[in-house]
Amino acid sequence: MNLDFLKALLQSRKFWLAFLAVLAAVVMFAQGAITAEQLVDAIVVLVGVLIGSIAAEDVAKKISGGGAPGEVFLSADFEE
Repeated sequence: MNLDFLKALLQSRKFWLAFLAVLAAVVMFAQGAITAEQLVDAIVVLVGVLIGSIAAEDVAKKISGGGAPGEVFLSADFEE
C-alpha cells in the first residue's frame, strides 16, 4: 500500500468525520439504541458518502486542470 495514500487519508477531515460517525453508530448499537440492520445501514451510507465526496472532489480538481491522468487525490491533497 502506498504510504502517501495512507498519510493523505489520515489527514482527511472527511475520513475522520466518517470514522467518528461509524464509532457513534457502533456505540449506539452496543447500548441497544439501534438494531444490527440499522448499524449496517448507517455504515454503508457513511462509507458511500465518504467515497462519493472524495470522488466528487477528485473530479472537480481534474476538471479545473490539476493532476495527471490516473492520479488519485484525497481531500488532504488540497488542504492548506
